[in-house]
Amino acid sequence: MGRSIPTKKATLHQVAIILWLGYKCCMMKHISLIEIHCHTKEHSPCSEIHAKDLISKAIDKRLNGVVLTDHHYLWGENELQELREVSGCRDDFVVLSGQEVTTRDFDDVLVYGASECFPY
Repeated sequence: MGRSIPTKKATLHQVAIILWLGYKCCMMKHISLIEIHCHTKEHSPCSEIHAKDLISKAIDKRLNGVVLTDHHYLWGENELQELREVSGCRDDFVVLSGQEVTTRDFDDVLVYGASECFPY
């Protein structure tokens, strides 16, 4: 996990996903490292880093992308494109949006692939 930029410790589930992806990528002789859980100062009060700076740090650490998972916020495609432009990342650097949602039954869960924000 030395190449990730977490704002808090990774969960066991995240570590398992990263290890599995790493194993699969190694078997294919290609490695892609993507931070799959990070918050930004723009939309999560627990974060102290702006999205542009987060992307710069990810690039510096030789990651291949980030998934912004702010609390109850889903970055729109126009916002992501603008963020790609202002951060000056390569065309092949992945910038996606997920969200961290607080639930009654499971505390906080990460949601990927949603088309809208989940309310509190």
